[in-house]
Amino acid sequence: MSLGVVQGSVWLAHLRLARISNLPTILTNVLAAAIMAGAGATHNRGDVALPLVLVAVAMGLFYTAGMYLNDFFDYPIDCRERPERPLPSGVLLPRTVLVFALGYFLVGLFLLALVRVEALLCGLLLVGVIVVYDRWHKRNPLGHFVMALARALVYITTFVAVSGTDTMRLGVAALLLFLYVAGLTYIARSETRADFTRYWPIVLLVLPAAYFGFQAPWPYLPVAGLFLVWCGYSLQFVYRRANKDIGAGIVRLLAGIALFDAMVLAAHGVPGPVALCVGLFVLTRFLQHYIAGT
Repeated sequence: MSLGVVQGSVWLAHLRLARISNLPTILTNVLAAAIMAGAGATHNRGDVALPLVLVAVAMGLFYTAGMYLNDFFDYPIDCRERPERPLPSGVLLPRTVLVFALGYFLVGLFLLALVRVEALLCGLLLVGVIVVYDRWHKRNPLGHFVMALARALVYITTFVAVSGTDTMRLGVAALLLFLYVAGLTYIARSETRADFTRYWPIVLLVLPAAYFGFQAPWPYLPVAGLFLVWCGYSLQFVYRRANKDIGAGIVRLLAGIALFDAMVLAAHGVPGPVALCVGLFVLTRFLQHYIAGT
């Protein structure tokens, strides 16, 4: 095997390990939180441009580090159940993955420190939540809530970094994001169960549309409709009786996070960022065809 083929396999393994296809949803989280914090105001754009870029990079690094740690801690289980993953297959070594994860965390924290001390403190909390989830999610019956908290903290960290003041609006959006991610993560934890029939997570997934549908100006109502249609389409993979494919539903619901953020922005009546979130949703689905999202 040539050196180029080996290097190509290693790079592909890193992309698979990072679930890089879902990274655009982190960017939409940052964008939505920044707009809620007032970053879209004309008088404020120049002041927040650089901090926003630093926060976006930091959140992307935290996400990637979390994915690396997930496979690092799941290595013994994946050796039995998913031998094709980058670690069990031997393409990447566990210690290499751990070094990368720690490096991503440290660089992300450094970037947040350049923005604000408050952002750094939120980042430290986020890193702690990510580590707790990755280390104990297999045995923790409340693991889906820990994962949801990590996503909500992306909102909160960005909001704090941009010095937002409308904490009520942030709180509602972060809570609804928490519920959506908790619902999809709960379903994902049952991916191997062909008899999965619990329907209560559906409420958590569709509740955001009920709220933002009333908050958004009427020209933006199709955004909530698109979100609901996408959720319904994704869930039919989970709950259909024949050819159930929970994994296929989960990757689509993960992409739906970008549509969630589009709804948040629709409530603010900002067409450009709404369109950008929809575009990043399309990009996520495109990338998921080449790099698995779970």
